[in-house]
Amino acid sequence: MIRVGISLLGAAIGFVVAALVLGEDMDLSGTAFLIAIGIFVALTAVLEPFIEKFGNEHLPIISIASSLITTFLALLITELVSDGLTIDGLSTWLFATLIVWACTAVAKLILARIFIKEVRETPRSAFPEAVTPLGIAPNGLASASASQHFTVVRSKLDDLTLLPSPNRQAAR
Repeated sequence: MIRVGISLLGAAIGFVVAALVLGEDMDLSGTAFLIAIGIFVALTAVLEPFIEKFGNEHLPIISIASSLITTFLALLITELVSDGLTIDGLSTWLFATLIVWACTAVAKLILARIFIKEVRETPRSAFPEAVTPLGIAPNGLASASASQHFTVVRSKLDDLTLLPSPNRQAAR
């Protein structure tokens, strides 16, 4: 939830900075601006994994520039489906993409450090009953179920191995 808020705030900062820098060629309008930001963040979240995967499979240069490509496509689709964003001119599209991408990235970095640091600094004693999937409690102590879990997993792995283990040879 915090990450979604950070993404929304980062996108809003990027849109406002781009609109201020680009002037009349990029227009943000009222409450539709909020809808445009929501659309942009949702599109960014959906498009980026696909673009990265495509780049990894076909053209490595695309995976390097996946954030820029994602920002451009999200801006394009947001501009087409929303009344809250209007971008005119090829150079404005280029600069809007770069400014929104850079501002969003910097804002996300700074906001994540501020908000996630607060979450990280929450005392572990606030969650005494919490146990991780491996059975390790926040205080660093393993629960009884964790040692039982590891014993069962170890015995299953020993059964699957092709090489004889010292325990198997002793049992024979």
